[in-house]
Amino acid sequence: MRENKRIGTGYYYDDIEENKNFASIRGLSPQPGTFPEEYDGDGLVSLHSTLLTPIEPEPFRLKHFDLYENDRVLHRIVEFLKLYRSFNWPSLFSQVWDKKESFSRVNEIWKQEARLMYGDINYNILLEYNENMLKSAPQSALLVTNGDNDTYPAWFLQQQGVRNDVLIVNRSLLNVTEYVQFLMDQGLPLDISDAELSMITYKKVKDAVVTRSDQLIERLARQEKRPLVLSTTVYNPERFGFPLTMVGMVYEIGEHGEKIDGTWLDVERTQKQLFEDFRYDKYVSTPRDSLSDVLVSMAVNYSATAVRLSQALQQLGRYQEAREALELARQFTDSPIFTAFQEAALHIRMKQYETADSVLESMLSREDIDIALRKSIAEKYYEMGNVRKAIEILGDCLKQDPTSPDITELIKRYQEEL
Repeated sequence: MRENKRIGTGYYYDDIEENKNFASIRGLSPQPGTFPEEYDGDGLVSLHSTLLTPIEPEPFRLKHFDLYENDRVLHRIVEFLKLYRSFNWPSLFSQVWDKKESFSRVNEIWKQEARLMYGDINYNILLEYNENMLKSAPQSALLVTNGDNDTYPAWFLQQQGVRNDVLIVNRSLLNVTEYVQFLMDQGLPLDISDAELSMITYKKVKDAVVTRSDQLIERLARQEKRPLVLSTTVYNPERFGFPLTMVGMVYEIGEHGEKIDGTWLDVERTQKQLFEDFRYDKYVSTPRDSLSDVLVSMAVNYSATAVRLSQALQQLGRYQEAREALELARQFTDSPIFTAFQEAALHIRMKQYETADSVLESMLSREDIDIALRKSIAEKYYEMGNVRKAIEILGDCLKQDPTSPDITELIKRYQEEL
């Protein structure tokens, strides 16, 4: 089997029916050295199998060797094997795209897989997140998603009757001709012939590689039949080159609302979604140590959106609402730094300098803040009129990075005001 692994190049076997789905087990505690099963058993349900991002079971909260002596682990392995030997993703998708199999079969398989991977609690939290994402999309939108965890659950929810007006467009799958044709049959407003579609390949623009899917997304952004939005899970959406406005958990094309640090946010709609439309009950009621690491990472998107909303509300002078947005953001991040800086900024706007100083000093005492953040803290002290403190912080930054022209120039400018 190992001889037939071609990581990142396609199916394991040329005959699509011969492909199987592989999964490995792993523990949370790393062990020195390497073990055969980390390679021979680690086929995963990977890019060449799902055509999306790598999947494997969540780490069991056990040490490496304990995995082999635990009945619960054994049960999970048996269930995974039963599932993964009953079908294979490449064949299933091929049958769905050729209309030989119902799309509901994809949802049925994903549900079994997700419950095995995450357990019931995290499975339901994943659905909760995706329902909030779907709620963010405007009517009849084309929703561009990124990977497995913002695509499969959304497909599943649509089968349950949630936002069937939205057409989900997975960015990774959009590289596959048959998937594009399948979406066009579902209403994707892409005016392109099969011959023209086959001519679109990867291309290099300056030093960047532009994928086939990204070229198609750029085309979809120019059409006017259905609004195109991108999930906030889509990495680096600015790459497409069109203006973006954040609305809840998606980016819309265009510029409207409030501009924050060069980006736009629709304040009223985002505030309504975060505080009225979205549901977080399952996430916030689950103990942190019971949450999947994947879901904790995804929940940071809630926090990032709430922080952005707080910034916009501060600019508008709506300080109490800005404070409420920060409180919401804190529920979805383990890092106090993520929200502390914005808390200090809010106190400065309200001229509560002593409180702001206390927050900033607490941040400076941490060892995990980088030079860029220290520089931003110095700028906040300058904003409060404490020029000497700002110069002191910048001096510490210069010790760590003596060649930084930005820090040197900032110190020089501040010193001129003493």
